[in-house]
Amino acid sequence: MKFSKIKYILFVAVLLVTLTGAMASAENYDKPVFDNSSVLVITKPRAENISLQSVNEEFSDAARSVFDELGITETSTLMNLSAGVDGVSLFSQIGSGREIVKLTLPEAGEDKVNEAVELLNSSGAVEYAQPNYYIYLDSYPNDKYYNSSYSYRYHLEMIGAQKVWNMNIDCSAVNVAIIDSGVFIEHEDIADNVWTNPLEIPGDGLDNDGNGYIDDIHGWDFTTATSANKDPATITDPYDSSSSVIQGHGTHVSGIVSGVTNNGKGIASLSRNAKIVAVRTFDDSKSCTSDILIAGLNYIKQCNEHGNKIPIANCSLGGTTFGSTRVNIAVKEAFASSTETLFTCAAGNNSSSNDSILTRVYPASYGYDNIISIASSSSDDTLSSFSNYGSLVDIAAPGENILSTRNTRMSTSSYGGMSGTSQAAPLVASAAAVIKAKYPSLTPKQIKQAIINGADTVSTLSYTDANSVKHTINGNRRLNVYEALKWAGSPYRITWKDDTGTVVDTTYVEYKNMPWHDGIIKESSEEYKYTFKGWTPSFSMVDDDAEYTAVFEAERISYLITWKDYDGSVIDSSYVGVGETPSHQIPERESDAGYSYTFTGWTPLVQSANSNAEYTAVYVTTENDATKTYIDVCDKFEDKLLMQKTITTDGDALLTVIPKDGAKDIPDNITAYLVRRELDGTPLSIRKINFVGNSAVISKADGENYSLFIWTDDYEPLTYPIIDMTDFWNNPSQ
Repeated sequence: MKFSKIKYILFVAVLLVTLTGAMASAENYDKPVFDNSSVLVITKPRAENISLQSVNEEFSDAARSVFDELGITETSTLMNLSAGVDGVSLFSQIGSGREIVKLTLPEAGEDKVNEAVELLNSSGAVEYAQPNYYIYLDSYPNDKYYNSSYSYRYHLEMIGAQKVWNMNIDCSAVNVAIIDSGVFIEHEDIADNVWTNPLEIPGDGLDNDGNGYIDDIHGWDFTTATSANKDPATITDPYDSSSSVIQGHGTHVSGIVSGVTNNGKGIASLSRNAKIVAVRTFDDSKSCTSDILIAGLNYIKQCNEHGNKIPIANCSLGGTTFGSTRVNIAVKEAFASSTETLFTCAAGNNSSSNDSILTRVYPASYGYDNIISIASSSSDDTLSSFSNYGSLVDIAAPGENILSTRNTRMSTSSYGGMSGTSQAAPLVASAAAVIKAKYPSLTPKQIKQAIINGADTVSTLSYTDANSVKHTINGNRRLNVYEALKWAGSPYRITWKDDTGTVVDTTYVEYKNMPWHDGIIKESSEEYKYTFKGWTPSFSMVDDDAEYTAVFEAERISYLITWKDYDGSVIDSSYVGVGETPSHQIPERESDAGYSYTFTGWTPLVQSANSNAEYTAVYVTTENDATKTYIDVCDKFEDKLLMQKTITTDGDALLTVIPKDGAKDIPDNITAYLVRRELDGTPLSIRKINFVGNSAVISKADGENYSLFIWTDDYEPLTYPIIDMTDFWNNPSQ
């Protein structure tokens, strides 16, 4: 790379962060601390709307001085740390954000690295400079329990796997990155769950998904491709190493995360069908430099930003400060920038405290919301003797003698046991994948919190060693994935219904809390007053969505009283208080032809209200005299009664005259009268009857006659109707 471009790395600076502390040293350690030929820098954000010329004018002297002194000519950008900035090169555009950049030193050596870091930090041209620290795999190989039947399953039984399997959660939509030594993708218990990039066309030589990696079909191998180069010259499958040193570490971890379940082979895993994305950063030495790890993290970030979401990534790896107070800021920033992914990180196998800055393991100890730190526990629920501990450790998971897939390259059906926080971490990753599958909208922070909240509290995870050092982790928590799922669904929806089934309220309650509601009011009806008595079913600690129905006590306050007329028609109805005596005004019944009616009471007898009741009006019927006509046929008016008949006055009627004693002849000189009387006999009107031959007639006002009856030869009278009795009486002829 030309020197003129190198300057731009240093020129985009606005903020200087300085850290104090001695440089890292490998003294008393059997592993190298950092790469002795490179350093990592975090650039400062470039100001918006500043031209290259003005930036050069501001920083060119300091930059030239630094690079002249260090002789740096080769750089590579590892990761853009600015959210929302996609693939903006540090050297091509003003306005981009902070980046992690690797600087290759012209001359290797520990002193050269320390000199470069000191000079870069003091120059003010970068935000931070540091050595390119090594990171190591946290494995603890141990096959001695391979033939133990309980070792096949204890770790799954202990964390509630059976209950989770019974929930039948399909995790096929969840991708889990394995940042490790690679994955033996042809293993019989892994092959079906290896991720295949759906956005990439294999072998076409194009970056179809735009993530910066050509033909990344199953992941990426950063140990063979040019480090952190987005256009690597060599593309290889991210195969796992089968060397005796690394012992297929990544393959073993992958089987724990998502070994194919229910295929009649090998092992089972928590997360059925979760897809394994192989991100190979470790070679046969079981180590990698920070720039390689950052490149792997950047790959995950780019996948997230280009349509292939990787919500979970397992990191069975770690690095320490090796007795230094300096922190690997570049790796820390890389993890902080990967906000869409939850990283399950091994706490370390040094049997040391991660609370001490001198011995803590990273990235597990960074403490970010997207990192969960995991210790190892044993089959008897004690903290593993090799496991790191401390308050920065979030949770423990079984990590001793875990049976899983192995890579021998000689067989696709090899299995073996390993121990370490490397084995505990993927159990938590598998649990996280199940949670993500069940609740896809959860963020890394929410998944982490569910795992922590759902953990079992196990007192035996705390112990004091022979040197009186207490080994304990935060909260003595051990993974329980079933409980974590319950917490992940929290808060749960509680639906409150009235006694008709109508929803009256909805609340949300955290898992394992008791639901509560003050109750509801039910308005009184005409007949009942309602008192709220509680809910059904009885309250229990919340572990899922639930419904509760209100229970009311009904108190009778009135009864319906119905008042009916003689014909059954309803006169009125009303409610009467319990125990009160109902009453009603006297009903009126209109008189009809010839009759009048007098109300005498109700049937049955009215009594105090103790049930719904009906009462019917009772009347006495009286003939209505004002509407009757009593007609007398008399001999010489009231002298001799020949006949008496009652007829109505408001309609047609027949008057049949039968001579008294069956008289055959009627004297010509007889005078007869029709008399209308009251009941007491008082005459109201009198009409004279004239006999013309055998006919009895009454004269009309117009001179015509009403023919009342005619005697026939056999002395049987023929009768005629009196058409209009009203007219008959009101229009006398005399």
